[in-house]
Amino acid sequence: MCAILALVGLNAFFVAAEFALVGARGTRLQTLAEGGDRKALLALKALSHLDDFISGTQLGITLASLALGWLGEATLATLFIHLFHGLPSPFDTLATHTVAGTLAFAGITFLHIVLGELTPKSLALLHPEHVSRWVARPLICFTGLFWPAIWLLNKSAAV
Repeated sequence: MCAILALVGLNAFFVAAEFALVGARGTRLQTLAEGGDRKALLALKALSHLDDFISGTQLGITLASLALGWLGEATLATLFIHLFHGLPSPFDTLATHTVAGTLAFAGITFLHIVLGELTPKSLALLHPEHVSRWVARPLICFTGLFWPAIWLLNKSAAV
């Protein structure tokens, strides 16, 4: 269950980063940076290479979402199967697995949409400069770590 929440949190981070960077005003960040705000300076670095960092957020969102689907459904389905264990025989193994899988899918989908997408998107749109300052350093690290993949994605999508 901790892994599921961690993956939802990771997805939320990348969604917040994407919307914060797109919505942040460079002039506001520049003013903060000139006042000595180092986080604003990092956010400006990300803004100056927006295509690369947006590709980085998309890669992060995709990896977190795929891992959540792969790990999450199986983990929650196992929990639900234990709840149904010992029920009368109409709930045979196939029915138990079907119901457990459906409940797990619904639960994961709800968590993913509300906590992993809508909430961070709303926060980033309301406070883009603040959020971009907080996500810049880890996003710069992630983008550097996955630079070959991000470069390939950017070259593949070049119009």
